[in-house]
Amino acid sequence: MAQSPMKHISFTIYLFASFSALAQNELQFYQQFWQPRYYQNPNEVIESGWEDSGTADAVITINVSDSIAPVLPTQFGTNTPFRNGPEIISDGVRLPMYEKSKFGMYRFPAGSGSNQYFWDGNIPAQFEIPTGDVNPINALQNSAMTPEIFTNFIDTLGAQATVNVNYFYARYGHTAAGTREARVQQAADYAAAFVHRMNVELGANIKFWEIGNEVYGSWEVGFNVNGSNVTGKEYGEDLRVFADAMKVVDPTIKIGAVVRQGASNWNNQLFPEIQDHADFLIVHNYFTNFNNATANNILSSVSKVEKMAGDIRGLVVQLTDKPADHFPIVFTEFNCRDIHSVTMINGLFHTQVLGEIIKNKYGMAANWVSEWRWNITDEYTHGMLAWEDPHQPDYTARQSFIPYHFYAKCFGDKMINSSVTGNNDIKVYASRFSSNEIGLIIINQSGSDQLVDLNITGVGQTTFPKAQWYEFYAQNINEGNKKFFINGETSVTSGGGPNDYELLPPYGATVSGSELFKARKYSVNWVVLSDGLTNSIQNDNNISYLNLFPNPTVGQLFLETELEVQIIKIFDLDGQLILQLKGDLKIIDVSDLALGTYIFEAKTNRGIFRDKFIKQ
Repeated sequence: MAQSPMKHISFTIYLFASFSALAQNELQFYQQFWQPRYYQNPNEVIESGWEDSGTADAVITINVSDSIAPVLPTQFGTNTPFRNGPEIISDGVRLPMYEKSKFGMYRFPAGSGSNQYFWDGNIPAQFEIPTGDVNPINALQNSAMTPEIFTNFIDTLGAQATVNVNYFYARYGHTAAGTREARVQQAADYAAAFVHRMNVELGANIKFWEIGNEVYGSWEVGFNVNGSNVTGKEYGEDLRVFADAMKVVDPTIKIGAVVRQGASNWNNQLFPEIQDHADFLIVHNYFTNFNNATANNILSSVSKVEKMAGDIRGLVVQLTDKPADHFPIVFTEFNCRDIHSVTMINGLFHTQVLGEIIKNKYGMAANWVSEWRWNITDEYTHGMLAWEDPHQPDYTARQSFIPYHFYAKCFGDKMINSSVTGNNDIKVYASRFSSNEIGLIIINQSGSDQLVDLNITGVGQTTFPKAQWYEFYAQNINEGNKKFFINGETSVTSGGGPNDYELLPPYGATVSGSELFKARKYSVNWVVLSDGLTNSIQNDNNISYLNLFPNPTVGQLFLETELEVQIIKIFDLDGQLILQLKGDLKIIDVSDLALGTYIFEAKTNRGIFRDKFIKQ
C-alpha cells in the first residue's frame, strides 16, 4: 500500500471559487433550495489524537477550490407513508426523531399504495377490473396519516414534499362513457382536486407531484386491465392530460414522469410523449436482488447511482429534442435488500448513496422508508426507525438513519473534488461550509483499521490545524448484528445505537502536520477541519448574533447586531463581487441592484456572517 507522509493541512478557502459550477442546469428549480451552511462549534470536545507515526494505507486528495456540486436539502429525504398514522405529530417520540434527522424532503402518501389511494376517502363503487383485484385505500381512515396531518407534519419540520398521485385510476376507474378518454380525464380531474385540497385549501404549497409509482411494473394494480398492459406511450399520453388538469389548479407545481433505469422499450415510447409536459424524471433502485444481496454486492452496487444519471441524460438526448440536462432527475425510492438493511452495511451503503446523489446532481431523493414494521420471518425491515423490533425500542434509529443527521451536522453546502489512491476500501466525500470549514466523510469498508493520509490542495496558504470528528461504526458486519456505535457509545439493547447520539461531543485534535487519520474498520467518519476560529457567529443557544432583514427587500437591508462590522460584500450567485462597503454599517442600500438572489457577507470582529437575500 502507498506510503506517503502527511501533507501539512494548509489552504485558503475562497467561498465563491468555482461557484458558478454550482448552478448546473441538471438541478434547475431544485437549486432554489440551496442554503449556506455554517458549522456549529460544539460546547464540548473529547480530546483525542491522530496517529503520529506509521505507513499510510490510503491517500486522500482534496481540491478545496474545485466545487463540483451544491448540497441541497431536497437530496436528503424519506418516504412517509399514510401508514405512519395520525399520532406522528402528537406522540412526542417520532417528531423529535425527524427533527434530529434534518430530512429536507418527504414523499407521500405511499409507493405502490399510491396507485390505489383515494385522498378524499371516497371509494368508487365500481371498477373496470374485478373489485377484489383493487385494495382501495381510504386516506381518511382512523389509522392513517391523512393529508391534513401530513401538511401539519411538513409545516412543523419546515421541509419540502413530493406527492404521488393515483395514476392507475386512469385505467381501472369506471365511467359511464366506458372510454379510455373518459377514464383518463376522470383520474386527471381527481388528481387536480388533490392539488386543490393540498395547495389551495390546506396551504401546503407542495411543488412536486409524481404521476404514479413504478407504472412500468407488473406488480402494480392497474398495470394489466382486462388483458392489456400499460405501455410507455399510453402512460406518456395520459401524463399530458394529468399535467394540464393539475396545473390549471396551481401553475407553479412541477410534474414528474416515471422512467426506467436504462434503455428500454418503455423509455423509447415514453420520452417523445412527455418531452414538453414533464418537469422532472423519476427513478427507483434497490441495487441488488434479494438472492444476491451480500455485503460485497451491496457496497459494490453504489456505482449504479452514477450510471443511472448518465444513462437517463443520454436517453434525453437520444429520444427528445432537449439537451441532456433539460430534466432534473429525482430518486424517490432506494434502499439495500434483505437482512443487511439492519446491519452496518446499510450505514456504509446509505452514506455513499447520498454522496453519489449529490455528486451526480440528482435534484431530489427519498429513501424507502421512514417507518416499517419488523419482519419476524425474514428478520429485516426497510424502516429507518425501529418498529416492533424485539431488539431495540420503537422509533429509535437504525444504521440507515444516522448518516442523515451527520450529513446535516458535518457536511458543508458545496461538494468539492476528492479522490482516493492506494486502497479500494476507503471512500471519501468532501465539502466546504460557508463558514470556511472543510467537511470530510471518510469511509472504511474493510475489516481492519486503516491509516489515511490527507493531501489537501487549493488556493493560498492558511493553516487549518483543528480537527473534530465523529466515528460511526460496528464491530462486525455479520448477519444479525444490528448493533452500532458512535464515538464509543451504543445502546443497552441487543440492537441499535446510542439514544442521544445528537448530544455526543465530537473527538477533537490539533493537527500539526505529520499525523495520519485512523479510520476504524467498518466505519464512517465525519471529519471537520477548521482554523480554530468561530466563523458561524452563533451564541450558546444557536441564536445568531446578526439578523439581516427585510428579506426579500426592495431597497434597503438592515443589519441588526451588537458586533463590530468591518467590511460588507455582496456577491451574485456566480460569485462575482457586486458591492463592497467598509465601516460599521447597519443600513445597506441595494436599490440599484438588479432583481434576483444575492449572497450577503459581513466581516465582523467575531468572524464572518453570510446569508442569501432576494432583491425584488
